[in-house]
Amino acid sequence: MLPPSFLLEPEGRGTAAALILAALSLQKRDGLMLITPSDHVIPDPDDYFPGFIEDIMHHAREHIVLIGVEPLAPETHYGYIEIDRDKAPPHPVFGSIEKPPLETARDMIAEGNALWNTGLFLAPPALFLERCASLKPRLFNDVKAAFDAGTWQQAVFRPDADLYREARNESIDRAILQRCRDLKCCPLPLPWYDAGCWNMFLTLKLRHIMRGTLTK
Repeated sequence: MLPPSFLLEPEGRGTAAALILAALSLQKRDGLMLITPSDHVIPDPDDYFPGFIEDIMHHAREHIVLIGVEPLAPETHYGYIEIDRDKAPPHPVFGSIEKPPLETARDMIAEGNALWNTGLFLAPPALFLERCASLKPRLFNDVKAAFDAGTWQQAVFRPDADLYREARNESIDRAILQRCRDLKCCPLPLPWYDAGCWNMFLTLKLRHIMRGTLTK
């Protein structure tokens, strides 16, 4: 059976549960899963982004590959990925931190080994599920139980609502990615903006107003 076009959660249980659910729907497919947060902006992605993803796909056959961007300032509302720049991309990841204090962000940038965490990553569904089952077995089992008891209606899949609510509400970064020991990371050589931050959203909106390209 083909994976559904839409996975509908009965309620939000955090990005960890949502991505486990998505990976379960893809686990029998021969391919990779690309995670792309919906509130981020990459200008003109059709021109460059597919080529970038294609370049790193072979690395993601055996690893979860994070995608970072070079930090422009010590922002405290972004996560940071610590990489080994002495190794060729995709760089080994030796640490990450979610929304650090300002002084920590400054120190990480000064050391020269930090990237902003875009939330984008590429992974084989089976490998991703293996990591989730190993690092968060209860969360994995709760989501899998809800998935196994779920229902299909044409292109829409709904996990069992009562079972899904048993899943702990956790972010994918804190629950899984920050605890993995074999992550890789590729810097994104494109402009990237987190429109989920009000300051950046207003900056982007103003930019479009000035260009006359704002769409309501």
